[in-house]
Amino acid sequence: MFGWLWGRHIIWGWKAKRHRLTGGLLFVLLFILVLSGYFLYYPPSDGAFPVIAVLHWTFGLALLIPFFLHRYWRPSKKR
Repeated sequence: MFGWLWGRHIIWGWKAKRHRLTGGLLFVLLFILVLSGYFLYYPPSDGAFPVIAVLHWTFGLALLIPFFLHRYWRPSKKR
């Protein structure tokens, strides 16, 4: 899914200078989710699993805010 977004949406949007703040934040949060998901599957230690699980849930829920801002927020046009 991310590969499709990269090729069809992210590069075009970045060049068009549209929604860079929310798009950049989404990119960072998705990257953190991928890393934390990897560490959930391959935890660095047994004690780290609960901490990583809470962080993964927190970043996953926090992703909703920039997603909806990115999707529905229309900045006013500069004159």
